[in-house]
Amino acid sequence: MDPQNRTPLQKVIPKIIWFVRLEAQHMREFFFRRRLRSYKKWWNHLAKQDAMSEILTGASQEDEFDRSGKVDAAWLLETIGRDKVVLDVGCGIGRIEKYLAQDCRELHAVDISSVMLSKAYERLPFRNVSLKLGNGRDLGMYPDAKFDAVFSLLMLQHLEKEDTFLYLLEIHRVLKEAGTFVVQFPNFQSDKHFDSFLMYVFVPKNQRPAARVRGYSRDEIQFILSKIGFRLNELRESGADWILVAQKTVEKKAKKGTGESDESWFER
Repeated sequence: MDPQNRTPLQKVIPKIIWFVRLEAQHMREFFFRRRLRSYKKWWNHLAKQDAMSEILTGASQEDEFDRSGKVDAAWLLETIGRDKVVLDVGCGIGRIEKYLAQDCRELHAVDISSVMLSKAYERLPFRNVSLKLGNGRDLGMYPDAKFDAVFSLLMLQHLEKEDTFLYLLEIHRVLKEAGTFVVQFPNFQSDKHFDSFLMYVFVPKNQRPAARVRGYSRDEIQFILSKIGFRLNELRESGADWILVAQKTVEKKAKKGTGESDESWFER
């Protein structure tokens, strides 16, 4: 049709289509940025894509993913012992639970992603396994001194350090006296995690995913755990990560908002 012969409506339709497409793109970017800033939304988004490779980088096949879970379950069992009441903070789809459950009296697991947990339910047909949806702030669904052991692998690294500290406080609270805590942190001084840090240096702050990996130094981890009230029994390197085994103590702890010691700080 000759452009000169188009009606006013025909002339404006392309502009309307262009505007609608532009607004749709803005809405997609808006909701994507919201997912970036929210731990829960981001992990639900990733879980819908490829949960296994997002939990364990590079694990594109189920047998590879399960093999890693079996290996981690074996050394965790040696560390915490059999017939214990155990908690996993950040369980994902149950990579470790699948192989650890049979040796636990009770195995509790929490994750912030409802999508991850729905997949975990399918993988874990064990009567002694209990799954809970977390809120990204605390472990309020569990009472004080419930667990013989708590572990957290490949989870705390994705939190802001202030949020990690809050979770460590909660882990201390729900552990029994002399309970065992096993945790993994990325080694900031490794090439792998320093390169990961550099990836976001020049990215605008509102485009950095909330769940990006944060690295830690050896001294930093030791300092934080000691302030919370853990006694460090073992600290070793595993590839580009730190593996720590600690024990809950009732020795001096930092007083909230000060540098003073106060044993009542963690009582709620």
